[in-house]
Amino acid sequence: MLRQKNAELEERLQRLEEMLGFNSKNSSKPPSSDFTKAKPKLRKLKKPKDNDRKARVLWPEEKVNQIFVCPPPEFCDCGGVAHVHGKPYIHEHFE
Repeated sequence: MLRQKNAELEERLQRLEEMLGFNSKNSSKPPSSDFTKAKPKLRKLKKPKDNDRKARVLWPEEKVNQIFVCPPPEFCDCGGVAHVHGKPYIHEHFE
């Protein structure tokens, strides 16, 4: 009795192990029935802050041909007072 039950269970185990090897590529099963591992989440890249930005060294003034000082206007187009916040932007142009 126990030997017969053991043989049946071993046969069933063998069939189940064979079924585990089936997937949508080697059988007629749909791809949605495949066991898949969870996909890793992509990390969002942090944007660098302005103060973390590495700027290159500016040219020394004695090597510069022209310097244009462009202060902001005191009043904006709407007639209100213009407020300047932060450091001025320096732009170098090469030819």
